[in-house]
Amino acid sequence: MLTRPRYDQIAALVLIVAVGLGVIFLIDINPNILRARVGAILPGISVAWLLVVLLGLIASAGADVLARGVPAIQQRDLPGVTLGDKRFELAPAFWLLPFFSVVTPFAFFRLFNVGLQGIALVLALLAACGLLVAVLVGQHYALLNMRSISTQARLGLHLITYILAFGNFSVVLFAQYRMLVTAPMIALISTLLCIAVLHWYTSASTGVAATVGVLSGQAAWAVSYWGTSFLLGAAVLLLLFYVSTSLLHQFYSAQGLRRHIVLEYSLIGGGLLAVLIVAVLR
Repeated sequence: MLTRPRYDQIAALVLIVAVGLGVIFLIDINPNILRARVGAILPGISVAWLLVVLLGLIASAGADVLARGVPAIQQRDLPGVTLGDKRFELAPAFWLLPFFSVVTPFAFFRLFNVGLQGIALVLALLAACGLLVAVLVGQHYALLNMRSISTQARLGLHLITYILAFGNFSVVLFAQYRMLVTAPMIALISTLLCIAVLHWYTSASTGVAATVGVLSGQAAWAVSYWGTSFLLGAAVLLLLFYVSTSLLHQFYSAQGLRRHIVLEYSLIGGGLLAVLIVAVLR
């Protein structure tokens, strides 16, 4: 049975995010306000960052409620929290994309605030709201027991995941933290976004995704020595993340990897990597 998303609840959640981001942009006019430093190596944390993370968590909580409202999710073995005699089920895999849909546009377009000024803030707001709507609607349809619809919805969510991965990689590389900070951040982001892709196909996605995260973190070390722009470096990391995650996606969805699939991704990945390396070295 085709059930439609709760657009009234989605609209309310997106409105909260839009208003919250507007307030955060006003606070972020002076990023040095209430800025704390944890240590010499770790980056400073401003109140704007704390608020945008809180806003991302609110979006995740709303996504959890919306996902558990879909009847098909009852077929999944969800983790839960027991408080007294009551048990509350949670859907943590559905938190990831809504969280990054709010945080990533804020962080990415903030990089261009000097050149674009107010336009960057408008783009961040539009991107965050647009991505959040697409993710919430996509997760609803991806849960339905209708193969054609759920497959298309999952592919759409995978595309959003790769967009968010590029944005996050760009932000981390632009900051030029020490590699003791950069590599773990890239690894954590890659792990979480890989889980967002693989949880549709296997319940054992965490361990496999952690492997992808470690590989991405190691690749970040190599990219840091190239001395290239942060966008090209992020493109290289995205390519490696895309190939590894796509191969795992094919493996779990098709219960194995066929030779032509491996060859196809090897040619695509190798060709694009060669183009990026040439662009970096020029």
